[in-house]
Amino acid sequence: MRKTIYKIVDGKKSSFNYLKEIIDSKFVIYEFFKRDIKILYAQSVLGPVFYIILPLLQTGVFNFFINKIFGNGLDFTTSFLIIFINMVFWNLFSGNTTKGASVLISNIKLINKVYIPRLIFFISPYLVSLVHFLIQFIFFILLLFYFRANSDLSFFNILSLSKWILIIPLLLYCFFLYFSLAVIISMLSIRYRDIIHLIGYAFQLGLFISPVLYSLSDLSGLSYILVGLNPYSFIPEISRWIFFENTLNLDFILVNLVTTFALFIISIILFVKKEKHIADLI
Repeated sequence: MRKTIYKIVDGKKSSFNYLKEIIDSKFVIYEFFKRDIKILYAQSVLGPVFYIILPLLQTGVFNFFINKIFGNGLDFTTSFLIIFINMVFWNLFSGNTTKGASVLISNIKLINKVYIPRLIFFISPYLVSLVHFLIQFIFFILLLFYFRANSDLSFFNILSLSKWILIIPLLLYCFFLYFSLAVIISMLSIRYRDIIHLIGYAFQLGLFISPVLYSLSDLSGLSYILVGLNPYSFIPEISRWIFFENTLNLDFILVNLVTTFALFIISIILFVKKEKHIADLI
C-alpha cells in the first residue's frame, strides 16, 4: 500500500500538500459525484429533460420582456439564443455558488466523523453541474444549427468553429470564480449564518447587474463601468463573441481576470487559516 507523507510545520500543511490531498482523493470525488447523480435522477420523471426545460422557460420569459417590451435591437430568435446560452452559464455559476456557501454546514456529520479534504466538498458539486451544462449546451448547439440565427455564423467555417474550444477555459474561469466566492462565503458563514440566507437574494440581484440579459455595448457611462467591473461579466461577453459577434469588448477582460485571481488567493488564504477550526465552529 502506498503511503502518503505530509510535511507539517507548526501545525500547518504546505500549499503543495493541499493540492496533493485533492489528487490523492480523486476516488472520493468520484464517489461523491456518483452519489449526487443517483440522488438527482433516482425516481425522476423528467430526468435530464428538466435541465433543458428550466433554461427554456427562463429564456422565454426574459426574451419576451427584453425583446418585445424594452427592445434590444435584435430579432427575436437571435435574442433568444443569446439569452439561452447566457442563462445556462449563469445557472451553472449561481447554482453552485449558492450551494457552496452552505456546503460545509450541510456536510457537518461527515466532517465530524471522518477526515476528508474539505476542498473536495466544493469540487464535486461542480462536476455534477457540468453534466447538466453538457446536456444544455448540446441542446443549444442543436438550436444554433436549426435556426442559423446569425448570418455571419458558418458552421463549416474553421475560424468560427475554432472559437468553440474557448468554452473549456470559460468553464475553468467559471469554476475558479465560483470556487473563490463559495469558499469565502462558506468560511464567513460558519460564524455568521445569516450570510447564507442573503446569498439567494444577492444572486437574484446579480442577474440584473451582470451582462446576461443585455450586452456591455448597450450600456454607457457609470453603468458601463460598474457592470464591466463585475468579474462574472467576463463569461457572457466571451460567450457572445464565440457564437454571435465578430468583435470582442476588451475593456474589462484583464480587470476581470485579475479580480478573479485575487479572489482565488483570498479564498485559499482564508481557508488555510480557518480549516483546522471548521469542525469546532460548525
